[in-house]
Amino acid sequence: MRPLGLRSYGVQAVECKGAIRNAVIKKAKKYGKLTLPYAIGVNVLDDFADDIDVTQALFGTEQFVVPIGTGGVTGEPEMRRLPDGVWYGRSGPRYTRVSAVLIVSRLRHWGIWQADVRLYHNPWAQRPCRCELRQLPQALPQDGKMVLADGKPLGEVLGLPPDWPDV
Repeated sequence: MRPLGLRSYGVQAVECKGAIRNAVIKKAKKYGKLTLPYAIGVNVLDDFADDIDVTQALFGTEQFVVPIGTGGVTGEPEMRRLPDGVWYGRSGPRYTRVSAVLIVSRLRHWGIWQADVRLYHNPWAQRPCRCELRQLPQALPQDGKMVLADGKPLGEVLGLPPDWPDV
């Protein structure tokens, strides 16, 4: 009989928003005053990251607040955000020189045409992004909310042939 061995490292929470937030903040602090729009690109390698993680990294952690009075629950739960995002902190909007953040999920050079990309626009940007990146899928601020909009694949925006890099 062959012995079989297993080892468990226990259950761990998957937390992607912190790594995204830290990467954007590190790049946001990199340059001084800029005269043109500034877009930051982040390649998110975590398999579990999604739009919620990105939104929480940029705007703050979601929390549900339940109003409770002396007699118990007094109203409906309300979704709010903690002031711990890249673009919104304790004193309000911050990193306003960052126009947008381009999030790319698990980008590999052989998969540019299949890359999952989205350009998140900063609603408080000093210089909004108005460049070719707007052809990509986007998250646009409208009426206090971020609205998702479709766009072209990254390979098309970059002008690469569909069979790249096997050209």
